[in-house]
This record gives sequence, C-alpha cells and structure tokens, in this order.
Amino acid sequence: MSREEYIVALGKELQFLQEENRAAALAFYTEMLDDRIEDGMDEESAVSAMERPADIAARLRAERGEEGPAPLHVGMQDEAMEFSTLADSVLRRVQQAIDGIPAGLHLPQKPDAPETPEMPKMPEMPEIPEAPQRPEASDMPERVGDYQRQVFLCPADALRAVRLEVADMPVSILPAADDQVRLVYYTNDRNPYQAQVEHGVLILRSEETAGNRGFNFSFFSNGLRLIWNQPAPMVELAVPPDALIDLFVRTSNGSIRAEGLHALCAVEAATSNSRIRMRNITCKSLSAKTSNSRLELDRVTAKQFLTGKTANARIEAVGLRAGEPLVLTTSNGRLNAEDLSAPALKLISSNGSILVGSLAARAIEIRTSNGNIRGTLPGAQADWAIQSSTSNGHNSLPRSQAGPLPLTARTSNGNIDLSFEG
Repeated sequence: MSREEYIVALGKELQFLQEENRAAALAFYTEMLDDRIEDGMDEESAVSAMERPADIAARLRAERGEEGPAPLHVGMQDEAMEFSTLADSVLRRVQQAIDGIPAGLHLPQKPDAPETPEMPKMPEMPEIPEAPQRPEASDMPERVGDYQRQVFLCPADALRAVRLEVADMPVSILPAADDQVRLVYYTNDRNPYQAQVEHGVLILRSEETAGNRGFNFSFFSNGLRLIWNQPAPMVELAVPPDALIDLFVRTSNGSIRAEGLHALCAVEAATSNSRIRMRNITCKSLSAKTSNSRLELDRVTAKQFLTGKTANARIEAVGLRAGEPLVLTTSNGRLNAEDLSAPALKLISSNGSILVGSLAARAIEIRTSNGNIRGTLPGAQADWAIQSSTSNGHNSLPRSQAGPLPLTARTSNGNIDLSFEG
C-alpha cells in the first residue's frame, strides 16, 4: 500500500468523526507516516509499520464510547505561544479530541501575582492524558530493506537501565501494555545489532564499528539537509509506564521520540541531524541533545535538573517542571518557552528570537543575539534585580535595577519587549 492509498483508506474509516476532528486525526497520522519516511524508511515499509486504518477507527470508537466525539473546542488563550507549525498544532488537537478534553485545558492556569518577593509559587502540572500503547511486535514489518526484525523481551523488574546505541536509525519509546520491556530492532550482516542484558542493563548495540555502517553524507544549504543512505529501520522500545529505570538513547541521523512514561530515573537522549520529541514524561533528571533539527519538550517533569540543547534549529518548550535549574540552549534558531517552572531558568539562543510566557522561577537568564526577546515575566518589576542590554534595538527594561531576585535579559541587533504579570 502506498502513502496516498493509506491516507485515503484511513479517511474512509474515519467517516464517523465530525469533520474538524476527522481532519485533525488525518493530519496527525499523516505526520506520523511522513516522519517515518523522513527518517529513512521507504514508503512501503513506512506504511507497513503504521497501525491499520480499520484498527485506528475501532480504537477511536472504543475510546469515545459513542458514535462520534464531542465537538472539538479550539482557541487557545494565547495563540502566539502555540507551537509554530501546523503539525504541532494538529498533534495537540487530535490528542485532545481523543481524550475529550477542551483545548484550553492542556496547561494550568497562571498563578495569581505574588504579593512578596518570595514568588513565584510553582504551579502543579495538569493531569496528563494516557499515551497510546506500543503496538505488538507483529505489527512491525518483518524486513526493512535487507534488515531483519528482532524482538527482545524482558521483565521490567529485572532491569535497572536500558541503553540503546544505534546509528542512522530513529528510536521510538512508548508505554507497554504489560509489565514486560519489549525491544523491537533490526539487524543485517552489515550492521549486526544484538540486544542483551548485562548486570541489569538492557543494551542494544552493533557488533561492528561505525566505519562499517555504510555511506552517509550530508550538507546544509539554506536550511536544506540531504542524506543518502541505506533504508533506515526504526528501533521501538515499549516500557511499562511505572518502570523505575534509567534510559540512555544515542543515535544519529534519526529522530528520538518518547511519550507517556511517568516513573523514569535518569534520562539521556542524544542524536544529530534529526528531531527529538519528548511528551508527557516524568523522571528524576533529563538531558536531551541534538543538532541541525528541532527539539520539542512538552509536559516534562524532572525532579532534579532538565536540560535541552540543539543547534541550527528551534526549541519548542511547554509545560516543563524541574526541581533544579532548567536550561534550554540553541543557536541559529528561535526559542519558544511557555509555562516553565524551576528554581532557576536559563534560556539561551543566538541568531534567533526568544518568546516567553507563564514562567515561574526565582532566577531568570535570557540571552540571544540578532534576535528579539519578547513576552511576560512573573511578578512585578520591583521584585527583580535587573541587568539588561541590547544594541540597535528598543529595551523595555531598565539597564540596571536593584531587587531581591536576579533577572538578566540581553541581546544585540534586536528588541527587548518584556512586561510583568504583577
């Protein structure tokens, strides 16, 4: 089945949905399919790896418990702070349609303006909708190019960590339906991957060196990346949502996605030339790093530190919580940050604008160059010890001001347009 045939078949199966919800669902699954193709799978393999249209329709009917979903409520309180691409907007809308929650409730309400410098109180996270469970291994294609599928099963309580070390492959991590950790991966003679447990750690890695992994060349011109390589199969990991394990994922030229896990310990995710997306994650600490592609963090809670870094791309961050400093860094890309809460926030970019709103912190640093800084800050201006500067632009803040809480905002060749909630 081709990409277009799959989308047409899915559209027919979803006729029972109201028009706006049907369009959102079609856009969501189209994006999922296109992401697999973008990550290197050929069209036929990408379609084979998708859930069958009839099964999608049956699941949506069962979850709704009625002939059609309630009308989809649209219209966020602040459209400027929405994810800036259509795909991101569709992803949020279709999840809300499936869960039956109004679109405006995905973030907590802003706390009242504090009356003392000991502000701001850190708002509670909203209730997190249950993430879709990983399909059974049989739903994954037996072969992708000359790669052969392998399945590894292990009880979650027998593991203290999972470490995935792959190259040129996307990685997807979703909740399991039972108490088993299920790893689906692909291997061939050129890249002989093997999964095994060593001292309580499930490890996936190649038995060969990176030099034997085939031809891979990329260059950048006006933001366009071209990659020639063998077909790239996807690694999929299913973990029980309440599994207390460390998770380490490293790949290259492949995306990393994680969703719906609420008891992880340390989480480290690193790739290059591809996107990282983490959604509805609760963990002890989290570090996400990529380059030349977007970093998306959506409703992530870390009891300790939370860091995200990319280069030559933007960062989209919404609904983040951290018990220790929260640091987001990019270059040559904008940074959109909404509803962040941590003792200290550090938001850094270069050659890109920074847009902020609904922040909660006792120390804030915002820096960029050749870009604007815009949005709202917590509390009143008098609560902050301000250091700000720009060149060749307007600055709404005083260059220097005494106060109890440190606030730094600096740019060059751009405007600073920040106001206070209090």
